[in-house]
Amino acid sequence: NVPPFNTKLEELLILSAAPRGTVREFGQWLYESQKIYWGQYKYTLEQCIQWEYDLFVVQSLKGGIIEKEASKLLQKSLSNYIIEEAIGYLDDELRIDLIVYDMNKNILGGIQVKPKTFNSMRPEVLFMQKKQNLKWGHPVWFLFYNKDETFVDLNSLIDTIKNR
Repeated sequence: NVPPFNTKLEELLILSAAPRGTVREFGQWLYESQKIYWGQYKYTLEQCIQWEYDLFVVQSLKGGIIEKEASKLLQKSLSNYIIEEAIGYLDDELRIDLIVYDMNKNILGGIQVKPKTFNSMRPEVLFMQKKQNLKWGHPVWFLFYNKDETFVDLNSLIDTIKNR
């Protein structure tokens, strides 16, 4: 079950964005959704496009760099395991960033690399994330990082994997 939307604006944004589009199209949908929700435009079209660009491009690139760093650090500390970046369905739909294998290439679990602020997301977002993780059928662990991009729970995650 999909949790109820908190606001009409949230519903409009999620439903209008369902058929994938360009950054410009997402910015246009965001811009138009303001009029429907607030009855006015609080932000310009350019601001809405920039917001979408920052969200989908800048944050994606930053996330990719941090995920690669996490993979290197984990592989160094977990030499009896194989750590690989998830691709395709696992990454795009199930939100798995890294896959942990034993030396025989049996999947042990997955890792999501997230900013520490992820824990402050709306309950609906966290619910949908958990729902996607459950579809995979393997444990999914989280590795959080601070604003300065340092990992806050790396040693704990390493211990969890070793002691699973």
